[in-house]
Amino acid sequence: MSEIVIHVTSSLLGNTPFTINYTLQDVVSEYSHTVTMTGGYESASFSFAASRDEMDVWLLNGLGCHVHVLNEALETVWEGFVNEIEASYGPLAVRVGPLTEVVNRAFMIYSNADTGDQTTTSTVEDTLSRERWGLWYKAFSGSKMTTANAMRALQVLVNDRAWPTCTHTVGEGRMPGLRVSCKGYKEMLDYPYVAPEGSITVRQKIVDIIAQEPGYIVSRDDSRIAANSIVVPRLDNQGRSGLDVIKGLAELGGSEWEYDRYAWGVFAGRLFEYRPVGSPHDDLRYMLYLHHDTPQVRNVGGAAVLPSSVLPGYWLRIADLMLTLDYVQVYETVRRDLRYMLIESVTYTAPHKLRLQGGRTDRLPQLLAYEYMLGGM
Repeated sequence: MSEIVIHVTSSLLGNTPFTINYTLQDVVSEYSHTVTMTGGYESASFSFAASRDEMDVWLLNGLGCHVHVLNEALETVWEGFVNEIEASYGPLAVRVGPLTEVVNRAFMIYSNADTGDQTTTSTVEDTLSRERWGLWYKAFSGSKMTTANAMRALQVLVNDRAWPTCTHTVGEGRMPGLRVSCKGYKEMLDYPYVAPEGSITVRQKIVDIIAQEPGYIVSRDDSRIAANSIVVPRLDNQGRSGLDVIKGLAELGGSEWEYDRYAWGVFAGRLFEYRPVGSPHDDLRYMLYLHHDTPQVRNVGGAAVLPSSVLPGYWLRIADLMLTLDYVQVYETVRRDLRYMLIESVTYTAPHKLRLQGGRTDRLPQLLAYEYMLGGM
């Protein structure tokens, strides 16, 4: 496991009772992370043996801690926060989290039983939870009810979910140790996004969603948000999360008639990136060679690429696939060439295992998104 170094420090989200600063390297028995073309740093997990005292500290203070992962080239390969922890005390397993299921500020949109109108409640907030765990802000939909019942239901919901859950399992004995599951900072964009009526470009709307992120965790630096001049409705007042709005905007691509997908996500330094994915000729970054016992990924210049450094949202060519066929005659376009793959998801497992998912691109989802998003304009 010497290729990976994991730095765990105090939470950026809330107030940890005391400073945490761990560097985990050789003690880690398992490590993996997933990076996607639609979200960036998605998830990571690692396991290691620990004493009872260490497990106590992690269970009490580990949730929300900042996680920064480097490879042997000192490149940041993943960044996020601790979302869930499981500690094995022999026959007893104790799990805390997921942190992403916490709700400490919320409102509800419901049908008013007295007037029949769609109504939005006032906001309910748990201040102690927010100070400890950071802001987890959600919108909920309610059925037909009175205002009093809507507020009562919302208060119960926030009370129930203001603190992370804890579960206990007693069973067969296991070696003492910890398993830590993490999520990327794109989760901070999963808040109710509200915007007034009007029109706005795709890029401007994405910048606005990030600017409104209430926890100030995602960087406001918009230098990596590419231009996209498609004009969309600005109005959002139905409790949709900023994350869902961005997903819909990304599905539009860059124009109605020319299919050009966009990759987006939160990456190193909590920077948001949104960029068009070019053709295999423009965005070919990797070459895959199958003739080795373990498939090897290289850049287009032939240099080896560390498995932990491979990123989605770029094209890969399988260099030694179907070498006997004349693809100029069989497939007239690169898009139909089976040797090219658009990497949509990368899962790396230390020390050298790599799983890539992707394939060709389809135009229909973009056209449907385009009609749905712009149909009301």
